[in-house]
Amino acid sequence: MRRRTYLATTGALLASPLVGGGYGSTDTAAQVETFEPLGSIEIDGTHDAVAGPDGETAYVATLDGFATVDITDPADPTVLANPRGLLADRENGPLQGIYDVKIDGDRLAVAGPANGGPELTGVLLYDVADPASPEQVAFYETDFPIHNMAFDDGVAYLTGNDFVENELVAVDCSDDDPQEVGRWSLLDYDDAWSDVEGYLWVIHDVYVQEGRAYIAHWDAGTWIVDVSDPSAMSAVSQVRGRSHGELASISDPGSEYTELPGNDHYVSVDESADLLAVGSEAWDYDPDDQYVGGPGGIELYDISTPTDPQQLAAIEPPRTPEPTTAGVWTTAHNFDFRNDRLYASWYRGGVSVHDVSDSETPAEMVFWEDRDRVSFFTAMATDDCVIASSISSRNADTTAGLFTFPIPTAETETVATRPRTSTPTPESPTPDTETPADDPSQTTEPADRKTSPGDGSDAAPTTDDSTPSESGSGSGPGFGTLSALTGLAAGGWYALRQRREGDQ
Repeated sequence: MRRRTYLATTGALLASPLVGGGYGSTDTAAQVETFEPLGSIEIDGTHDAVAGPDGETAYVATLDGFATVDITDPADPTVLANPRGLLADRENGPLQGIYDVKIDGDRLAVAGPANGGPELTGVLLYDVADPASPEQVAFYETDFPIHNMAFDDGVAYLTGNDFVENELVAVDCSDDDPQEVGRWSLLDYDDAWSDVEGYLWVIHDVYVQEGRAYIAHWDAGTWIVDVSDPSAMSAVSQVRGRSHGELASISDPGSEYTELPGNDHYVSVDESADLLAVGSEAWDYDPDDQYVGGPGGIELYDISTPTDPQQLAAIEPPRTPEPTTAGVWTTAHNFDFRNDRLYASWYRGGVSVHDVSDSETPAEMVFWEDRDRVSFFTAMATDDCVIASSISSRNADTTAGLFTFPIPTAETETVATRPRTSTPTPESPTPDTETPADDPSQTTEPADRKTSPGDGSDAAPTTDDSTPSESGSGSGPGFGTLSALTGLAAGGWYALRQRREGDQ
């Protein structure tokens, strides 16, 4: 069984329990009948988190480092170690903007920074056989920031975005001398993607399981890539998304980057890799479109035949009075499958658990939210509990830290009710996907997407793309605000690309 930990970003006091604020229970022997926090702990800078293979330790990204947390008693999560200021002695160090950590056996990968800049960039490797005493064993420096990554069978798969080639970069991290072994880009499939603004087809995240990478390629959709040989990666199919021709003709890239449809942000598959979930992170950008641009939900696909993906169902996001980047964020974030259930985070929309045993009709079992105090970044389950991370938000006084919840049963009750969004999630196109041809000219153009109008909201939208972000770290939608993205694309990222070409 796979596990995964859902954690969050910035703010709060290290190792300070949140139970004093009404979260958590010390009666671990009591029968849990409601879905609410068992325990919690504040950790400054919390972003993503993962559970170790034994389900006893959570590993948390903390912007300037990481934390290891003992979760053997879900009612009393305890910080074991909290290294910070990593590689401070290096030029342009320390390593900063650490959003993501991933575990593979006893080896932990710590990557950053998530967004571009002059800082040191790369992946730090730790031996965490003793989670209370992590041992730094290697560092692989990159010439690109790392927003997210996957770590599977000794290979780290990095989001190597430069707004030119936007590559998936495979690095062999199985020993203490990590080496790059391969790269893959949409340009390898069809160089016509070079006609599209690079930030519309960035790789936001990647999930790897049993020789297949599932790539969230923003408005280019979700792609399945064969990585059984990381030195010769190749496209299998496009699950959904628009064609390069359609995206190249976009007249309002600001709206397109921020709003639905599209915005493929996170992907995951179940244990069999027959069921794929695609999450859209989206907000409303246009004040005149009745809030049709966001928030984004999660769609389920049958990929039992990877070259012929079929959409099965859509899970709507929680309702929000203001779905703008300056409003109340309830758009989909990270999630994970386990035992026919989907554990999902929705920022201030909380944590939800859906029964997906009938994947055509997913049923919400339970959810929990506290919009004034918590903004969830990740959710996943172990054998003994659900873990979820909360980030510090500029839009509200939310707390950064790690939460634990009970594994729900059919009898578990939700302690509160909430309305669902009344704005239909626009349909995502399922292209007439074929096994990618050797000749890029033979690629299949996906179908157009349809957008359904919403019924509006009482709150006035905000469209200033310099608005504060949900994350106190200064990141905005996806990789940041559109103004920051275009600046990077025109300046820093171009310089990075030129440097790489000069080294070749």
